[in-house]
Amino acid sequence: MRIRTNILAGGALAAAVACADTTGVSVDDLEGTWNATAFEFTDQTNTSQQVDLISLGATYTLTIESPNAVSSVFIFEGNTDSNSNNFTISRDTLVANGDTFIVDLTGDVLLLTNLGEAFDFDDDGSDDPATLRIELVRQ
Repeated sequence: MRIRTNILAGGALAAAVACADTTGVSVDDLEGTWNATAFEFTDQTNTSQQVDLISLGATYTLTIESPNAVSSVFIFEGNTDSNSNNFTISRDTLVANGDTFIVDLTGDVLLLTNLGEAFDFDDDGSDDPATLRIELVRQ
């Protein structure tokens, strides 16, 4: 199973940061440590094809500290990817490392959705267009 590491360690970290406008999510809303309960890729050409890396044993933790210090740790199949970065957010859209995420915060549940991802669903060495949905809960 091939996964784009920058999505796991960098792009998904996007939930984190920066200056939100007055009608959207702010850094203060997101501050804290978040643990993923789902890290799910869905095939855009066959939506019944899904892979949730959390259910396969992965862990993903996102830590957000004001004003905009963000770090993440993703562990899967014995490999650990760690990253720190800063991002920008406007209303419910977050852009980081060229990736765009839709942000939905409901209480202590944060949902990040990226419609422009890729994942090798059939393990043939070629990535397929995918949607990435990351669900996190505040620790």
